[in-house]
Amino acid sequence: MFSNPHPLVKWMIKRNPGVPPLGTFRVIMEKYARLLGIASLTINDYVKLVNAHGDIFGYQIRQEIDLSPDSKRMHITFESDDSENLKGSVLHYSCLLAHHPLLFKTKKVVESPNLIIVDYEQCEDEDVAYRSVIGNFGNSHVLFDEIQNSIDYWKNAVNIVKADNYEDLIISRSIFLQLISSCEFSEQLNHLVSSIYGKHIEDSDYMDIIRHIGTIFQTNGLIHRIEQHNDELMIYHVFDNKRIIDILNETILKTLGASGRSSTLKRGKNCPF
Repeated sequence: MFSNPHPLVKWMIKRNPGVPPLGTFRVIMEKYARLLGIASLTINDYVKLVNAHGDIFGYQIRQEIDLSPDSKRMHITFESDDSENLKGSVLHYSCLLAHHPLLFKTKKVVESPNLIIVDYEQCEDEDVAYRSVIGNFGNSHVLFDEIQNSIDYWKNAVNIVKADNYEDLIISRSIFLQLISSCEFSEQLNHLVSSIYGKHIEDSDYMDIIRHIGTIFQTNGLIHRIEQHNDELMIYHVFDNKRIIDILNETILKTLGASGRSSTLKRGKNCPF
Protein backbone atom coordinates (compact mmCIF):
# COMPACT_ATOMS: atom_id res chain seq x y z
CA MET A 1 0.00 0.00 0.00
CA PHE A 2 1.19 3.52 -0.85
CA SER A 3 2.38 5.02 2.43
CA ASN A 4 4.10 8.33 1.61
CA PRO A 5 2.29 11.11 3.49
CA HIS A 6 0.71 13.83 1.37
CA PRO A 7 3.04 16.63 2.59
CA LEU A 8 6.04 14.59 1.41
CA VAL A 9 4.55 14.12 -2.07
CA LYS A 10 3.74 17.85 -2.18
CA TRP A 11 7.30 18.69 -1.11
CA MET A 12 8.77 16.43 -3.81
CA ILE A 13 6.80 18.17 -6.55
CA LYS A 14 7.60 21.66 -5.26
CA ARG A 15 11.31 21.01 -4.80
CA ASN A 16 11.72 19.08 -8.07
CA PRO A 17 9.59 20.98 -10.57
CA GLY A 18 11.28 19.82 -13.79
CA VAL A 19 10.11 20.67 -17.30
CA PRO A 20 7.00 18.69 -18.32
CA PRO A 21 7.41 16.50 -21.42
CA LEU A 22 6.88 18.13 -24.80
CA GLY A 23 3.21 17.91 -25.78
CA THR A 24 1.89 18.22 -22.22
CA PHE A 25 0.22 21.57 -22.89
CA ARG A 26 -0.73 21.04 -26.52
CA VAL A 27 -4.15 19.69 -25.56
CA ILE A 28 -4.76 22.82 -23.46
CA MET A 29 -4.01 25.03 -26.47
CA GLU A 30 -6.35 23.00 -28.66
CA LYS A 31 -9.08 23.01 -26.02
CA TYR A 32 -9.09 26.79 -25.59
CA ALA A 33 -9.05 27.30 -29.34
CA ARG A 34 -12.24 25.22 -29.59
CA LEU A 35 -13.83 27.05 -26.65
CA LEU A 36 -13.06 30.41 -28.29
CA GLY A 37 -14.38 29.17 -31.63
CA ILE A 38 -11.14 29.83 -33.50
CA ALA A 39 -8.97 27.64 -35.66
CA SER A 40 -5.76 28.25 -33.73
CA LEU A 41 -4.67 30.20 -30.64
CA THR A 42 -2.66 33.36 -31.33
CA ILE A 43 -0.41 35.22 -28.95
CA ASN A 44 -3.03 37.97 -28.65
CA ASP A 45 -5.61 35.34 -27.67
CA TYR A 46 -3.14 34.10 -25.05
CA VAL A 47 -2.73 37.60 -23.60
CA LYS A 48 -6.51 37.96 -23.32
CA LEU A 49 -6.72 34.52 -21.71
CA VAL A 50 -4.07 35.35 -19.10
CA ASN A 51 -5.76 38.63 -18.25
CA ALA A 52 -9.08 36.81 -17.76
CA HIS A 53 -7.67 33.85 -15.81
CA GLY A 54 -4.78 34.75 -13.56
CA ASP A 55 -4.78 31.35 -11.87
CA ILE A 56 -4.41 28.98 -14.87
CA PHE A 57 -2.03 26.74 -12.95
CA GLY A 58 -3.80 27.03 -9.61
CA TYR A 59 -1.80 30.00 -8.31
CA GLN A 60 -2.48 33.72 -8.41
CA ILE A 61 0.31 34.98 -10.68
CA ARG A 62 0.27 38.58 -11.91
CA GLN A 63 1.65 39.07 -15.41
CA GLU A 64 2.62 42.29 -17.11
CA ILE A 65 3.08 41.53 -20.81
CA ASP A 66 4.98 43.80 -23.19
CA LEU A 67 4.44 42.52 -26.76
CA SER A 68 6.43 43.90 -29.70
CA PRO A 69 4.47 45.53 -32.57
CA ASP A 70 5.11 42.52 -34.82
CA SER A 71 4.10 40.08 -32.01
CA LYS A 72 7.39 38.21 -32.45
CA ARG A 73 9.02 39.23 -29.17
CA MET A 74 7.60 39.38 -25.69
CA HIS A 75 8.74 40.63 -22.29
CA ILE A 76 6.75 39.28 -19.33
CA THR A 77 7.08 40.29 -15.71
CA PHE A 78 5.71 37.56 -13.45
CA GLU A 79 4.93 38.53 -9.86
CA SER A 80 3.42 36.65 -6.92
CA ASP A 81 3.21 36.91 -3.15
CA ASP A 82 3.86 33.17 -3.04
CA SER A 83 7.55 33.02 -3.93
CA GLU A 84 7.69 29.26 -3.31
CA ASN A 85 5.40 28.53 -6.25
CA LEU A 86 6.38 31.43 -8.51
CA LYS A 87 9.30 29.74 -10.30
CA GLY A 88 7.36 26.53 -10.95
CA SER A 89 4.45 28.52 -12.39
CA VAL A 90 6.75 30.60 -14.66
CA LEU A 91 8.33 27.35 -15.86
CA HIS A 92 4.92 25.99 -16.83
CA TYR A 93 3.83 29.23 -18.53
CA SER A 94 7.09 29.17 -20.51
CA CYS A 95 6.49 25.56 -21.48
CA LEU A 96 2.96 26.38 -22.60
CA LEU A 97 4.24 29.31 -24.71
CA ALA A 98 6.78 26.99 -26.36
CA HIS A 99 4.10 24.66 -27.68
CA HIS A 100 2.48 24.83 -31.10
CA PRO A 101 1.04 27.14 -32.35
CA LEU A 102 2.66 29.92 -30.24
CA LEU A 103 6.28 28.67 -30.53
CA PHE A 104 7.94 31.20 -28.22
CA LYS A 105 11.41 30.24 -27.03
CA THR A 106 12.75 31.43 -23.69
CA LYS A 107 15.63 33.86 -24.30
CA LYS A 108 16.50 35.31 -20.89
CA VAL A 109 15.37 34.83 -17.30
CA VAL A 110 16.01 37.25 -14.44
CA GLU A 111 14.90 36.02 -11.02
CA SER A 112 14.23 37.48 -7.60
CA PRO A 113 12.12 35.96 -4.77
CA ASN A 114 8.75 37.46 -5.75
CA LEU A 115 9.52 38.69 -9.27
CA ILE A 116 10.70 36.88 -12.41
CA ILE A 117 11.26 38.64 -15.72
CA VAL A 118 11.43 36.57 -18.91
CA ASP A 119 12.22 37.57 -22.50
CA TYR A 120 10.65 35.42 -25.23
CA GLU A 121 11.14 35.29 -28.99
CA GLN A 122 9.02 33.44 -31.51
CA CYS A 123 10.63 30.75 -33.64
CA GLU A 124 9.39 28.21 -36.20
CA ASP A 125 10.29 24.96 -34.44
CA GLU A 126 8.50 23.54 -31.40
CA ASP A 127 11.50 21.39 -30.46
CA VAL A 128 13.77 24.46 -30.46
CA ALA A 129 11.29 26.39 -28.30
CA TYR A 130 10.97 23.46 -25.91
CA ARG A 131 14.74 22.98 -25.58
CA SER A 132 15.07 26.66 -24.68
CA VAL A 133 12.78 26.09 -21.68
CA ILE A 134 14.94 23.16 -20.57
CA GLY A 135 18.05 25.27 -21.08
CA ASN A 136 16.74 27.98 -18.76
CA PHE A 137 14.88 25.93 -16.18
CA GLY A 138 16.71 22.60 -16.11
CA ASN A 139 16.27 19.14 -17.59
CA SER A 140 13.11 17.09 -17.40
CA HIS A 141 13.06 15.62 -13.93
CA VAL A 142 12.96 11.90 -13.26
CA LEU A 143 9.73 12.36 -11.30
CA PHE A 144 7.79 13.02 -14.52
CA ASP A 145 9.24 9.91 -16.16
CA GLU A 146 8.37 7.86 -13.08
CA ILE A 147 4.76 9.05 -13.19
CA GLN A 148 4.49 8.37 -16.92
CA ASN A 149 5.86 4.85 -16.50
CA SER A 150 3.59 4.01 -13.56
CA ILE A 151 0.30 5.79 -14.28
CA ASP A 152 -1.87 3.24 -12.45
CA TYR A 153 0.33 3.35 -9.34
CA TRP A 154 0.25 7.15 -9.15
CA LYS A 155 -3.49 7.27 -9.91
CA ASN A 156 -4.12 4.95 -6.98
CA ALA A 157 -1.76 7.06 -4.86
CA VAL A 158 -3.76 10.19 -5.65
CA ASN A 159 -7.04 8.41 -4.87
CA ILE A 160 -5.68 7.25 -1.52
CA VAL A 161 -4.50 10.75 -0.65
CA LYS A 162 -7.93 12.13 -1.58
CA ALA A 163 -9.65 9.39 0.40
CA ASP A 164 -7.58 10.35 3.41
CA ASN A 165 -9.04 13.85 3.08
CA TYR A 166 -5.55 15.26 2.52
CA GLU A 167 -4.42 14.53 6.08
CA ASP A 168 -0.84 13.64 6.97
CA LEU A 169 -1.50 10.01 7.88
CA ILE A 170 -2.54 7.13 5.61
CA ILE A 171 -3.47 4.04 7.60
CA SER A 172 -1.70 0.78 6.98
CA ARG A 173 -3.39 -2.43 5.90
CA SER A 174 -2.95 -3.99 9.36
CA ILE A 175 -4.67 -1.05 11.07
CA PHE A 176 -7.41 -1.14 8.44
CA LEU A 177 -7.96 -4.82 9.22
CA GLN A 178 -8.30 -4.05 12.93
CA LEU A 179 -10.97 -1.49 12.11
CA ILE A 180 -13.03 -3.72 9.85
CA SER A 181 -12.74 -6.61 12.30
CA SER A 182 -14.67 -4.58 14.86
CA CYS A 183 -17.66 -3.26 12.92
CA GLU A 184 -19.45 -2.80 9.63
CA PHE A 185 -18.41 0.50 8.02
CA SER A 186 -20.83 1.23 5.16
CA GLU A 187 -21.37 4.83 6.31
CA GLN A 188 -17.62 5.48 6.11
CA LEU A 189 -17.47 3.77 2.72
CA ASN A 190 -20.30 6.01 1.45
CA HIS A 191 -18.27 9.04 2.49
CA LEU A 192 -15.12 7.59 0.95
CA VAL A 193 -16.79 7.04 -2.44
CA SER A 194 -18.26 10.56 -2.38
CA SER A 195 -14.90 12.12 -1.42
CA ILE A 196 -12.92 10.36 -4.14
CA TYR A 197 -15.38 10.47 -7.02
CA GLY A 198 -17.21 13.71 -6.19
CA LYS A 199 -20.72 12.27 -6.30
CA HIS A 200 -23.10 11.09 -3.59
CA ILE A 201 -24.05 7.41 -3.52
CA GLU A 202 -27.74 8.28 -3.97
CA ASP A 203 -26.94 10.15 -7.20
CA SER A 204 -24.55 7.57 -8.64
CA ASP A 205 -25.23 4.88 -11.22
CA TYR A 206 -25.43 1.40 -9.68
CA MET A 207 -22.67 -0.05 -11.85
CA ASP A 208 -20.46 2.99 -11.16
CA ILE A 209 -20.84 2.37 -7.41
CA ILE A 210 -19.79 -1.27 -7.82
CA ARG A 211 -16.77 -0.18 -9.85
CA HIS A 212 -15.81 2.50 -7.29
CA ILE A 213 -16.13 0.09 -4.36
CA GLY A 214 -14.08 -2.49 -6.24
CA THR A 215 -11.32 0.05 -6.93
CA ILE A 216 -11.18 1.21 -3.29
CA PHE A 217 -11.17 -2.32 -1.85
CA GLN A 218 -8.60 -3.57 -4.39
CA THR A 219 -6.36 -0.56 -3.77
CA ASN A 220 -6.39 -1.32 -0.03
CA GLY A 221 -5.72 -5.03 -0.61
CA LEU A 222 -9.04 -6.15 0.90
CA ILE A 223 -10.39 -8.12 -2.08
CA HIS A 224 -9.19 -9.41 -5.42
CA ARG A 225 -12.17 -8.09 -7.42
CA ILE A 226 -15.96 -7.75 -7.69
CA GLU A 227 -18.05 -9.10 -10.55
CA GLN A 228 -21.70 -8.31 -11.31
CA HIS A 229 -23.89 -10.79 -13.21
CA ASN A 230 -27.49 -9.60 -13.49
CA ASP A 231 -28.61 -9.30 -9.83
CA GLU A 232 -25.86 -11.55 -8.51
CA LEU A 233 -22.69 -10.11 -7.04
CA MET A 234 -19.51 -12.17 -6.86
CA ILE A 235 -16.74 -10.96 -4.54
CA TYR A 236 -13.33 -12.61 -4.75
CA HIS A 237 -11.90 -12.25 -1.26
CA VAL A 238 -8.26 -12.00 -0.22
CA PHE A 239 -8.78 -13.16 3.37
CA ASP A 240 -9.90 -16.54 4.65
CA ASN A 241 -11.22 -15.18 7.95
CA LYS A 242 -15.01 -15.67 8.00
CA ARG A 243 -15.66 -12.70 10.28
CA ILE A 244 -13.72 -10.32 8.04
CA ILE A 245 -15.41 -11.71 4.93
CA ASP A 246 -18.85 -11.26 6.52
CA ILE A 247 -18.05 -7.68 7.52
CA LEU A 248 -16.81 -6.83 4.05
CA ASN A 249 -19.85 -8.43 2.42
CA GLU A 250 -22.25 -6.65 4.77
CA THR A 251 -20.52 -3.32 4.20
CA ILE A 252 -20.68 -3.66 0.42
CA LEU A 253 -24.35 -4.71 0.42
CA LYS A 254 -25.36 -1.83 2.72
CA THR A 255 -23.43 0.65 0.59
CA LEU A 256 -25.14 -0.61 -2.55
CA GLY A 257 -28.48 -0.49 -0.74
CA ALA A 258 -28.02 3.24 -0.20
CA SER A 259 -28.34 3.69 -3.97
CA GLY A 260 -31.81 2.13 -3.96
CA ARG A 261 -30.72 -1.16 -5.52
CA SER A 262 -30.16 -4.48 -3.83
CA SER A 263 -28.04 -7.50 -4.74
CA THR A 264 -27.59 -10.99 -3.48
CA LEU A 265 -24.21 -12.52 -2.94
CA LYS A 266 -23.37 -15.74 -4.77
CA ARG A 267 -21.13 -17.96 -2.70
CA GLY A 268 -18.45 -19.69 -4.77
CA LYS A 269 -18.24 -23.47 -5.01
CA ASN A 270 -14.83 -23.50 -3.29
CA CYS A 271 -15.80 -21.15 -0.46
CA PRO A 272 -15.15 -22.95 2.88
CA PHE A 273 -17.84 -21.00 4.79
